[in-house]
Amino acid sequence: MKKAFGILVPLILWAPLLFAQVKFTATASKTSVGVGERFEVNFHINANADKFTPPDLRAFQVLYGPNTSINQVVNNNGDTTFDITYSCILVAKKEGTFDIDAAAILVNAQNLLSNSLKINVKGQFPTGQQQQFNVTDPFAAEDSLQSTPVDATTLSKLIFIRAETDKTHAYVGEQIKVTYKLYTRVNITSGQLGKAPALKGFRNHDVANSNGQNNPLTTENVNGMQYKVIMIKQLMVSPEHAGDLTIAPLTMATILQIPKKGTFDNPSGNYHQLKYELKSAPVIIHAIALRSK
Repeated sequence: MKKAFGILVPLILWAPLLFAQVKFTATASKTSVGVGERFEVNFHINANADKFTPPDLRAFQVLYGPNTSINQVVNNNGDTTFDITYSCILVAKKEGTFDIDAAAILVNAQNLLSNSLKINVKGQFPTGQQQQFNVTDPFAAEDSLQSTPVDATTLSKLIFIRAETDKTHAYVGEQIKVTYKLYTRVNITSGQLGKAPALKGFRNHDVANSNGQNNPLTTENVNGMQYKVIMIKQLMVSPEHAGDLTIAPLTMATILQIPKKGTFDNPSGNYHQLKYELKSAPVIIHAIALRSK
């Protein structure tokens, strides 16, 4: 009996210590906003978890979310670490001070609660500062098609294409690798690349698997936000003459799956499908003339 007690005591003392290392926190991009202003709320946990239960957010308009981002890393010892973030974008509906209560989640069959947040809403946010456009909702059934206002600035932060080069200065004839990567925090129903970017002043070299088929999905942190990332196109180019040369943008037509406002755990059908065109930024290459012998 003493042996059993001597073994159990360390286990009982050690289990709470392990559990105490798990942190489940709620943060807001802003805690003071105006009526009509958008802000982001994140719930983050540093452990493998499931059954996330968001707080009651009826005091706000839920524009988007929560979107789940999971970053799983296996170190050299074979140990696995997790970082999971549940993100949503909210809009303040009226003035006042509002509490965002704790969210709940399960870790090792134990219920964890996050901290709560307090949001102060005062004054009217200038509507001219947020550009909006209308997109058709295909789930509008037999009724006349409805349009859902979507903030262009918000969408551009949720999904975008980034063009990366291994160099921005190169000699005439020197090869440059151009990689286009898709960053997203939303579900994509379909995507179609546009025409190959214009390469005036460059010679294009073929690259195997240049259109990104079967490339792995990875996770990257950009400005404190987690994105799912995939390489969608790769080029090898070389300048044909000296000067500042431009690699034109790559475009991609997508259909995005956005949860309808106020809906967290979405069964099939509780989504808006939005047509959205992505466009990378142009890339300037400074081509240097070869020295004459």
